[in-house]
Amino acid sequence: MFRFTYGNPKARFNYCFALFDADGGGELDQEELTVIIDSLLVNSTKRKLTKKQRAVLARRYFQKMDKDGGGSIDISEFRSVAIADKRLATAIMSMTCFFKY
Repeated sequence: MFRFTYGNPKARFNYCFALFDADGGGELDQEELTVIIDSLLVNSTKRKLTKKQRAVLARRYFQKMDKDGGGSIDISEFRSVAIADKRLATAIMSMTCFFKY
């Protein structure tokens, strides 16, 4: 395990986006964004959220990020909201990555 401490903020947001873009399509769908929210926000809070509360939180972030209403989030949509949202930005900037060798 290492702490993700290199790169400027834009590089870190790009890395986070690419890391969770499971299908490599260059856009995040609702399911991929839900994984980000669960991984970075929900797991970093001391408060336990129910599955329903996590789904509502992910849906709110998705609606906020999907600026063009296209049903997916591109890197610029993701970055603009992630940078403006202090909680999400903090989680991404302090992201810890696990690699199996």
